[in-house]
Amino acid sequence: MNLSPFFTCRKFYIPTGNEYIEREALNLEKLSLNKSKNLMNRKRLLLDNAVKLNDTNVASSWSQMESNKSLLESVRLQVKAAEIANEGITAEYETGKGRSTLDVIQSNTI
Repeated sequence: MNLSPFFTCRKFYIPTGNEYIEREALNLEKLSLNKSKNLMNRKRLLLDNAVKLNDTNVASSWSQMESNKSLLESVRLQVKAAEIANEGITAEYETGKGRSTLDVIQSNTI
């Protein structure tokens, strides 16, 4: 059986002496450079993620604050409307225009 299509014969250059040391030094420099690049890329990605997370938190907090401001203004207007209604009911009661004591008491509880 002929296995030559499955195996190829390669020729290897075997460096000797100083050439081997120089190649190993270059390989170590390349590895160190790649490691530094990967570390820098990782740090950049972590920073980008932190910035995006911070932007999201700020936007969410701002939205929550605006929502709470609207709710507070709504409650203030409800209280003002209840006070005006109470004044009207009390004035009608004092002038005898058909308001009972119960109406005045109920308007005070609002």
